[in-house]
Amino acid sequence: MGDEELYTLVPHLHILDYFFRTSNNHIYYRIAGHTIMLIIFIRNTIAVNMAMNEHLPTHPELQVFHDLGPRYATVWNIIIQMTYAFLALACDLSEVLNKDSLVPLELRKFRYTLFTGLLYPLGVGIAFVFWPHYIYDRELVFPKKVDIIMPFFENFAAHGLVSIYALYELAFIPRDSIKNEKTYHYGVWFNVIYMVVLHYTRYIDLGIWAYEVFNVLEGSVYFYLLMVYPAICSTFFYTTLWWTQEAIWKLRDLQSSDSSSVSGSFMERLLAKKC
Repeated sequence: MGDEELYTLVPHLHILDYFFRTSNNHIYYRIAGHTIMLIIFIRNTIAVNMAMNEHLPTHPELQVFHDLGPRYATVWNIIIQMTYAFLALACDLSEVLNKDSLVPLELRKFRYTLFTGLLYPLGVGIAFVFWPHYIYDRELVFPKKVDIIMPFFENFAAHGLVSIYALYELAFIPRDSIKNEKTYHYGVWFNVIYMVVLHYTRYIDLGIWAYEVFNVLEGSVYFYLLMVYPAICSTFFYTTLWWTQEAIWKLRDLQSSDSSSVSGSFMERLLAKKC
């Protein structure tokens, strides 16, 4: 059964066949990922703000979380994630539409700098730091009273889905688009600036730590370890980025070599099994 016969049997099959045949189909996976993440982030931002406005008058204990909102690392990370998703979506859509000139070359390059320097190490790092603390004693990082404005789905999107998005993007970006150019210092500087903001909040502005874990460890040697722990994690996950990328492409190369020994298009082989 040839391609023409298949296309006669199944309308628009050529679109699906193109999707499986060409390596450029990864761009459609990326576009889907960016779009889904933006929808979730925008939806959650609106939902959390609406819940805060609704419950704050009757739950005054939420005022501290309202005041600390801009000081949470999660909020900073979500802003970075949304910025990247918007930029990446613009880049990929302009490429699909053959309108590359709509996005300047420098912005296209910055997209991958943002990915390797901040989005991946912070997205994976925040999940790695948050969930062990949450499981051990959630009051240290995410008190139960916050559930009224940020239920589990919003919590998971902010602290778990961000890492899934980072890994998903890594799996489908072009092989040579990112290079190990020592952009880890972006993550280090992010953590340095964030620690300055935390100390400003504690000793100059609001007089409190953004996270209870700082109150628990303050005065002990572990407090100073906590200061550098996020920077160490972001640097570590920056390193794992390249290991993970290499592993992904080795598997992909093996899959390509295996499939090249089988004749016919993907859809032709698929339908042949059903005939």
